[in-house]
Amino acid sequence: MSSNQHNISSASYGATWRTLRRNLASEMLHPAKVKSFSEIRNWVLDTLINRLKTASESESFMAIPHFHYAMFCLLVFMCFGERVSDEKVNEIERVQRTLLLSMSRFNILNFWPQVTKILLRKRWEELLKLRKGQEDVLLPLIRARKQNKGSKSVVSYADTLLELELKEENHKLNEDEMVSLCSEFLNGGTDTTSTALQWIIANLVKYLNVQRKLVEEIREVIGGDDSGLTKIVAPGSETLGGVIGAFQHMIQTEGIFSLYKGLVPSLISIAPSSAVFYGVYDMLKSSYLHSPKGMQRTQNLNKQGQKLSAFDQLELGPVRTLLYGDIAGACAEAATYPFEVVRRQLQFQI
Repeated sequence: MSSNQHNISSASYGATWRTLRRNLASEMLHPAKVKSFSEIRNWVLDTLINRLKTASESESFMAIPHFHYAMFCLLVFMCFGERVSDEKVNEIERVQRTLLLSMSRFNILNFWPQVTKILLRKRWEELLKLRKGQEDVLLPLIRARKQNKGSKSVVSYADTLLELELKEENHKLNEDEMVSLCSEFLNGGTDTTSTALQWIIANLVKYLNVQRKLVEEIREVIGGDDSGLTKIVAPGSETLGGVIGAFQHMIQTEGIFSLYKGLVPSLISIAPSSAVFYGVYDMLKSSYLHSPKGMQRTQNLNKQGQKLSAFDQLELGPVRTLLYGDIAGACAEAATYPFEVVRRQLQFQI
C-alpha cells in the first residue's frame, strides 16, 4: 500500500524520506501557501455552514460527518487542484475510509509475504481489489493534472509530485507511488482536523463565556459584516521574520505586556512543582548520604587517598542521581497535578 515505502509515514529515514517530507512541507504546508487556497477555503466554509444549517432543522444531528466532508473537500482540492462533484468526493472518501479501516487486517501480510500469499490468498485478493479501486478513483485525477500542465491556476500536491525527482533513486515518481502519496495526504489531514473542530465546538457549547468572547472578537475584526467572515485567513501572507520579528510584531500590536500573557497561570503550576521536586530530591539525597552505606562510601574514598571537596562529598553517582530525579519528578507531578488542571482552565479563559 505504501508502494515499497514511498510515502512519508512508512519510509525509513534517508534521502527519499527527506525529499518527500521537504516537498510536502515547502510546497503545501508552508505559511506562504495559505493565501493561494483562500478561495477554496471560503467555498468549503460556506458549504459546511449550509450543511450544518440544513441538518439543524431536525431536533438533533451529528456534526462530525459534516466536518469530515468539509475537510475532505478542501484536501481533495489541495491534492488535485480542482473542484470535483459531490459524487466524486463521496467515492474518494468511501475508498479511502475503507482502506484505512481495513489496514489492521492486512498487517499480517507484511510478515513473510511469500508464505502469506499462499495461506492467506483471499485476504491478498481483497487487498489488491481495494488497491485497484483506489487507483481507479485517484489515477484519473492525477492524469488530468498531468495533461493540463499549462493551464494551472493553483499548484496542487499532485503537481508537485509530478515534478518531484528522487535523486537517490535517480527517477521521478511513477503513478503507483503518486497514488500512495496522495492517499497519505488525504488521510492525514481529514480526521485530525475534523476532530479538532469537533473539540472546539464542544468547548464553545460548554463554556458560553468563551463563545461570547469569540463572537465579540470576530465582530471587531470584520466590523459586524457577516459577509467578511469567510475572508478571515490565518497569518501566512505576512511573515514575522523569526524570533526577533515575532517580538517586534507582538510589542507593536499588543504592547509589551502581551509577552507575559498567561504568566500567572503558569506560575501556579510551575512554582509548586519545583518546590516539591527539589524538596523530595534533597530529602532522598540527604537520607542516602547520612545512611550507613553513604557514610561508608565516603570513608572508603578517603582511605584511598582521594581528597574530597565538600561538593564531591555530596555526589551520588549517575545511577542514584537519575533514580532520585525520577522519584522526585513523579512526586512533583502527582502532588501538583490539580494545579496543572487549574492552570489549563485559567489559560483557556485568557
